[in-house]
Order: sequence, then C-alpha cells, then structure tokens
Amino acid sequence: MDYLYHNFLPDALFILERIRSPKEYLEKIKKIVIPADYAETEKQYWQRLTDEIQENRFNDFFRLCSLLFEYKQSQKQ
Repeated sequence: MDYLYHNFLPDALFILERIRSPKEYLEKIKKIVIPADYAETEKQYWQRLTDEIQENRFNDFFRLCSLLFEYKQSQKQ
C-alpha cells in the first residue's frame, strides 16, 4: 500500500506516518522499545525479531530476551 502514501491527505481520524524499518514498526506500532541501533545490513535479523514478537505475542523486548536465554540454557543441560 506504499504507493498510496503520496496521495494520502490527513484528516481528523488518521495521520499517516511512513514506517521505514522493522525497528520503527516495533517502536511506533507495537510500542516496544529496543535499545539497539538499526542498520539496514541487519534487516534480516530485525525481521526475524519482529516475527518472533508477533508469533509469541510479546509486548516487552526484555521479556523476550529472558525467555530465549532460559530456553537456550535449558537445552545445554
């Protein structure tokens, strides 16, 4: 739907804001703050992170990290 962006006129209900990266999506739409810089060369990792958050319905980056580390440690034992 990006092709419609240029023809969009804001009104009282909608203010269109372009989202340019998975990090912006997570921060602006999902309200999840991730304390890391975004680099276009790492887009595949950000997309994977976004998919993981969507699939597991996380709303907190630190909770996701905590659960992933617990899972990895349980696999080592």
